[in-house]
Amino acid sequence: MTPVRRDIRNTMLALYGGVLLFVAANRLHAAVVDSDTPEWLRALLSLGLDGYTMIRRSTTPGEAADRVFRDVTRLNVSGDFTVEIIGAAEYKVSFPAAEGAARRLRARRKGEELWLQDDAASNADGGLTVRIETPAITQVVATGLRGVTLRGLQGKHLDVELQDVGWARLQQNAVAHWKLAADEPLDLHVDQATLAAGQLQIVGELVIRADQ
Repeated sequence: MTPVRRDIRNTMLALYGGVLLFVAANRLHAAVVDSDTPEWLRALLSLGLDGYTMIRRSTTPGEAADRVFRDVTRLNVSGDFTVEIIGAAEYKVSFPAAEGAARRLRARRKGEELWLQDDAASNADGGLTVRIETPAITQVVATGLRGVTLRGLQGKHLDVELQDVGWARLQQNAVAHWKLAADEPLDLHVDQATLAAGQLQIVGELVIRADQ
């Protein structure tokens, strides 16, 4: 074997080995990393990449916020459940309507953006409600949700993208400018306080309905 062929072979073997190690580490990460996993083990198993964290119903709101949510300004939420995004002084994630069986969310953080997905195995009945309290939010992407409520939010600008969402409601907000987009016809229920505080820019087939 010539030196050139030997170098090519060794390079390919190293690449294959790296791919196998990456896949194995990420499967191990998904299997064992939970909300109470030590940070050093989380970083080791994720190979320095952003991995998923499980947020359980048993996790206290403060623990969930400290681990994955603090300083988030953009939310990407998807799954067969209902979401309430509420303006508040502190960050908090809670499950106000979760009763009986354990409930879990998969959370992944990258910079100031947070992805939340339901865990199909524990939320199979679709009855989960997630309440997210935040002092600052600039963008919300909601996909496949049963419904979404945005209440008590403040700021100069808020982008909201609704994809395959059952219903949407704006209540008691003080946002100067909204950009609201939907990929299919959707009734958007808006109260007078929200309308009086700012302007709504509509993209797509959103129909505004008065909300009491």
